[in-house]
Amino acid sequence: MRLDARDVLHVGDDPVEDVIAARRAGLDTVWINRDHLEWTHEEEPPMAVADLRGLVLRLAAAR
Repeated sequence: MRLDARDVLHVGDDPVEDVIAARRAGLDTVWINRDHLEWTHEEEPPMAVADLRGLVLRLAAAR
């Protein structure tokens, strides 16, 4: 799609395979944390939401 990494928001539910991997690729990330787990990784925690509705609400509030 020829987008810059800074123009992409990666949304995923796996802390390692989604959030950390996408960050290492230079993408902004959102963690879908349905089970309200603690972030236990060395990297700074990402924006976290419980579901996609929560993501939509957060993004709308940021406009």
